[in-house]
Amino acid sequence: MGTYPEVVRALRESIAAYRSGELPLESFQASVWDAASLIVDVEEHEERSFLQSAESRLELIAFTTDRDRIFDATLVVVGEIDAWAEGYLSA
Repeated sequence: MGTYPEVVRALRESIAAYRSGELPLESFQASVWDAASLIVDVEEHEERSFLQSAESRLELIAFTTDRDRIFDATLVVVGEIDAWAEGYLSA
C-alpha cells in the first residue's frame, strides 16, 4: 500500500458518487486534482502525474464533447482512475 491510503479511499468515494450521478463532473475533477495535490512524496511522483493527467483528460472531454454525451465519455477515464486506486490500495 502506498503512503496515502486515506487520500485514495476518499477519491474512490468520489468515483462512486460520480458514477451514481450524485457528484457533478466539475466536483469530481476537483477531487482528482485535490488527491494529486496531496500526494507529495517524491517516491510517488508517478501516482501524482497519473492523477494530474487523468484530470486533464476529463477537462478535455468536458470542453470537446456534446453536453449529453459527457458522462458516458468520461467513464473510461473514471474506470482507469478506479483501477489505479484499487491497485494502489492493494499493493
